Amino acid sequence: MFKFLVIGFVTLTFAVVGIDNTNAQNTSSLSGINFTNYTSPVLGITLEVPANWTITDKENRFQTYDPLQIYSPHYQINIFDDTIEYNRAVADMGLENFTYDLVDNSIWIDEYTQPIEDVNMTKYKIGGYETSSYLYLAFHSSEHLTVIRDIFVNQDGHIWRIMFQGSPETFDLDKGQEMRDHIVNSITFNK
Repeated sequence: MFKFLVIGFVTLTFAVVGIDNTNAQNTSSLSGINFTNYTSPVLGITLEVPANWTITDKENRFQTYDPLQIYSPHYQINIFDDTIEYNRAVADMGLENFTYDLVDNSIWIDEYTQPIEDVNMTKYKIGGYETSSYLYLAFHSSEHLTVIRDIFVNQDGHIWRIMFQGSPETFDLDKGQEMRDHIVNSITFNK
């Protein structure tokens, strides 16, 4: 069994990247959100993000500690080009068993997390690749909760992890769901 700690993150040096709002590609129909394309030159991923969000990206491929981060005052998205350890685990176990093992041995037993939705293998399709997802609450203090939607994508044996984070007050709002769906549906892998 593999045991993973998924809550702690280290923040180190990143390049803050401005989004060119003049290149907005789409406007959402429900809430009028302007989206623009962003391509991470280091991770090799392209996606559409709200034009007024902030992006921090890795400066080079050797920075293995933190993901591409995309955020606004109410939401954050982390995209990990995941570890060799995850890639090997999925190769050994398959994505579904890997995800259940990860959840059972870290998320559901951690005193600082609470499951909301069990593992789902059909909720998302990204680039035609197999995906898994689950939803949980992370307790940072008695006053600060974060809702986290974890999505794993098996790109032909290369594992990507996409984390959507928000507050309990904003996570399920129509605007939040619309943004998540739009971003997920826009993802393409360039490697």
